[in-house]
Amino acid sequence: MCRLVRLLPLLALPVIGQKVPQFADYPASQAFKGKPAAAKIERAPDRMFRTRIREAAAAGPNFAGKFTIAQWGCGAGCVHTVIVDASNGALYHLPSAEVPCESANQPTCPLNVSCQSGEPFEFKRDSQLLIIHACGKDSKPVHVYLRWTGTKFERLQ
Repeated sequence: MCRLVRLLPLLALPVIGQKVPQFADYPASQAFKGKPAAAKIERAPDRMFRTRIREAAAAGPNFAGKFTIAQWGCGAGCVHTVIVDASNGALYHLPSAEVPCESANQPTCPLNVSCQSGEPFEFKRDSQLLIIHACGKDSKPVHVYLRWTGTKFERLQ
């Protein structure tokens, strides 16, 4: 028993010592200037929300220098999101929205934001970092950190 008590602090070090990604750690490589291009809406699901996407795109970049994150609600615990490139109007989508479930039978769970009281996404115009505040196993809050490469997201941590 005494040995286990001495090992517990060592086992916790990687978790405690692990650095949480910060916006400043992932600066945007370029800042867009000028009039944003019109969103190129080609997929049927995107056409359903074309007004929301076009309005967000026209407002200009709010993420990673030259991109606009457009988001709108779709019911309790649901958020639709697309990313629009202000330079050419290209649309990008979030990857399969799943978060860790911490279960051997089910390693990932669908993204759900119903356990959150604040905004489900955190992002800045001058950073490539996107933080998703979602619900994990047993509706416990989890934070997913993604880095935008310009065409896709890379998961951090």
